[in-house]
Amino acid sequence: MVSLSSSATPAATLAAAPRRGTPVLVAFGSLAAAAAVANRRRSIAFFLTAALLFFTAGPVLRYFAGHRYFAVREIEVEGLERLDTAQVLVWLGMGEGSSIWAASPRVLERRLEERPAIEHASVRRIWPDRLHVSVRERAPSAVLRQGPHAFPVDRSGMVFD
Repeated sequence: MVSLSSSATPAATLAAAPRRGTPVLVAFGSLAAAAAVANRRRSIAFFLTAALLFFTAGPVLRYFAGHRYFAVREIEVEGLERLDTAQVLVWLGMGEGSSIWAASPRVLERRLEERPAIEHASVRRIWPDRLHVSVRERAPSAVLRQGPHAFPVDRSGMVFD
């Protein structure tokens, strides 16, 4: 049993030292000062952790973005009736060996739908190394003749090749 001497101030507290079993007298000017020290230590720890994450996340993400494990090895195209698969792949702009991280499905869909012959496109990533492209072609309903040339026209009046 340890007793506080009369010289100890009321702000002095008694804390047990770890693994020794002997009490240690720790005096603080006030509890607010002790809380301020603890908050400062937490703030420093938070700042160091945030800095570590900030400076390591970029290199790690760049490493994975360029790693061959995430290279596109196969692009599946379905729904083609009149178009050639090779032509759709050229319009897609993604070749085998490109990073799957660079394949934004929405951007690739818009890129395909800009072509007059494609009415709707859907692109999905299949991790880790495949793309699935589903295409709905425009169906010709009429033929527009202009001189020696003939152009197919769909039901909405869109002229396409």
